[in-house]
Amino acid sequence: VKHGMELDRVFQRAILSAELNEVSRHHEELQGVYMLPRNDMTLVWEVVLFAKSGPYASGVFLFRVFIPADFPSAVPPIVSFKTPIYHHPFIHPETGELRLSSFIKEWRSPWNKIPRDIDQNENWLWGLLKCVKTIIESKEATEDALRLGASQGANKWNVDPGLFELEAAQTARASTEDLFTDNDFGIRFRKWNPEIHGIQRTNILNGKSESTQSCSTKGMSWVGSPRQSSGMWKV
Repeated sequence: VKHGMELDRVFQRAILSAELNEVSRHHEELQGVYMLPRNDMTLVWEVVLFAKSGPYASGVFLFRVFIPADFPSAVPPIVSFKTPIYHHPFIHPETGELRLSSFIKEWRSPWNKIPRDIDQNENWLWGLLKCVKTIIESKEATEDALRLGASQGANKWNVDPGLFELEAAQTARASTEDLFTDNDFGIRFRKWNPEIHGIQRTNILNGKSESTQSCSTKGMSWVGSPRQSSGMWKV
């Protein structure tokens, strides 16, 4: 039994590695999404979403993807926002959990089929990240859900859509307040320091590899427009 469990863990790690490769391969569809598996828990992915559109545009939202212990199984992962997001019809206002059941009834992992064949209804973890991105950034999807929903946000939308949009914008602004003080997240942020980050920014824009960089700037990444004189970093 122990040998079988070890084989299952090896198989699971191989699958998660392949899933990570798919995330990298679909980077164009995941622009604004930055993800790292948590060091002490490989079944927990920590993600940052820079919202570029929709009611929460300009917000920076931290969330975790909790992958089931028996992955790949029919049980969908759990998505839980660490950043408070109020009044969204699909996000619980107290727990931050995203109501994925509205989109994914059953997790159809491609790894459960032998031999594998192409199935348009397969669920990949990169697709889950894209789903979360769309839920936050799509104004149309949010408005449709608000019209049909029974959440606090839906009630506000039905009474005064302008008030909902105002509070969503306030949520987006508030999302950046704790970025530099939160030490309980794998992707951490530092305030702009030209003496440290300016060197790294120049190296990135010039295409220099990490091996040529100083130890103090390794592991940092530029987030934002190259034309900006300041920005955020993930480490």
